[in-house]
Amino acid sequence: MSKKQIPASLERRKGDRPYFDSQMMPKIGNYYVCWFDLMGAQSIMRRSIIIATNFVMKIHIASQNVLQKEHHDVELFPVIDGIYIVSRRQSPLLFFLKSVMSRLALTFIFEEQHIHRFLVRGAIAFGPLSLGSTLTRTSNCLTDSMDYCKRIALVVCNI
Repeated sequence: MSKKQIPASLERRKGDRPYFDSQMMPKIGNYYVCWFDLMGAQSIMRRSIIIATNFVMKIHIASQNVLQKEHHDVELFPVIDGIYIVSRRQSPLLFFLKSVMSRLALTFIFEEQHIHRFLVRGAIAFGPLSLGSTLTRTSNCLTDSMDYCKRIALVVCNI
C-alpha cells in the first residue's frame, strides 16, 4: 500500500488533531442512571418556544432546588429538555427523583390554566458508565477543562 500524499499545508496542522489517550482511562464503573424530560417537547416547542422554555426550566429549577436543599449522592447532567441523574447507589437516586417529581406534581396541581400544565417522563437503568470528570488525565485539553468535563457522561453499551 502506498503512503497517502498529504499536502504540506495540511501536514503542518498535524498537531491540531484532538488527542485522547484511551489507555489512561480509569476502570468504567456501574451506575444507576435516571433520565427524565419534558413529555411532548417537540410538539410544545412548535406551538410556543416561550411555553416550552417555561416548562423545561421548571424541570431544571425543581432539580436544582432539591439538590441545594437536601444532601444527595447524585450527579446531574442537564440536556436540553431534561436531565440525566447518576448515582452509584439506587436509594439516593430514588429519593432525589421522588423529591423532584413531587415538586413538579405540585406545579401541575396548582396550575389553574390547563394549557400551562406539563408532564415529564423518564426511566431508570443500571450499567456501565464513564464520567467525564474521571477522564481528565486522558488529554491535556481535558485536564485544563475540568468544569466542562464534569458535564459529560458516556453510557457504555455492550452489544
